[in-house]
Amino acid sequence: GGPKKVRERIFLDYRARYPGMDDDDLRVEMRKEMRAKIVAKRQQSGLDNSDLGVGEDGSVDIEAKVDVAAVSKRFEAMGKENANSFSLPAYFLYITRAFATLEGIGLSIDEEFSIVKECWPYLAKRL
Repeated sequence: GGPKKVRERIFLDYRARYPGMDDDDLRVEMRKEMRAKIVAKRQQSGLDNSDLGVGEDGSVDIEAKVDVAAVSKRFEAMGKENANSFSLPAYFLYITRAFATLEGIGLSIDEEFSIVKECWPYLAKRL
């Protein structure tokens, strides 16, 4: 059926679970359920996401210190663990390593420097 049919099946499933909700409200419920599943999986695996700037509820805290090198390592590990599901392009990993290098240079000058915080306005527009 393709992506449209998959989307239709997902919405049919959610409409059955949450009768009377419009599509926007269903999307909110989908996100809540997905976030809850992600948090549960993190807790089961014992992953500590504090170095990634991710809260216990899966929210992102841009004020938190983010270890860009840890993010890069986590992406590499995810790629290896889920090689049959998806793969990260090589340029993505090169970019995260470049960010780690830039953040290291910035931290050597200013201990409070955060490349994620500096890039957030641009990232927010792109996401």
